[in-house]
Amino acid sequence: MSGVGLVSSEGLAAGRGRRASRAEPLQLATAPLEGRYLSLGLNLGLGGDESADQHEILPQGDTYPVVGLEASIVKLGGRDFVWFGGYADLVQSLPNRATRISLGPEVGWGPLGLDLGLLGELRRGQLGGGFQVRGLLTIAYVTAYASFHAVYERGERRLRENAQVGLLLKLPFIMELTGNDGPPSRRR
Repeated sequence: MSGVGLVSSEGLAAGRGRRASRAEPLQLATAPLEGRYLSLGLNLGLGGDESADQHEILPQGDTYPVVGLEASIVKLGGRDFVWFGGYADLVQSLPNRATRISLGPEVGWGPLGLDLGLLGELRRGQLGGGFQVRGLLTIAYVTAYASFHAVYERGERRLRENAQVGLLLKLPFIMELTGNDGPPSRRR
């Protein structure tokens, strides 16, 4: 989900203190409540290859646009806003014709999150593997991120490092509500 889920109060169980076990299937979320969420979205970013000067800490070579899709399944722990789950994404870097797929766990508190995933990349007919680490900041349906990924290149026997920044435009859907039906002011 890459951030706090939002849930609609419609479809929740009526009555004070009653637990809401289910919402309508894949109902769009509009307020944070304890439960499980499916979040689907579009990834728009800008990537950068590593610098020719290997003494630089961050990649600072050529930049390129990146587009892709992402899906997350996340459990929001309720009023403490702790969340955890998993993600999968598929991105295409346009000029260098590389396709990357990654998947792994993600955790967070409120709007801040972190994910760490295994990464596979198809670039110029060569398949490589590596990892990705990504920091997340979510506000409503938009997540800003900064990621670092490294892919092992067999021919050169080294890790090629890249950095990427961008936005995830995501819609969270309710899979299951597990807590009370919201704060006392929203209860019927």
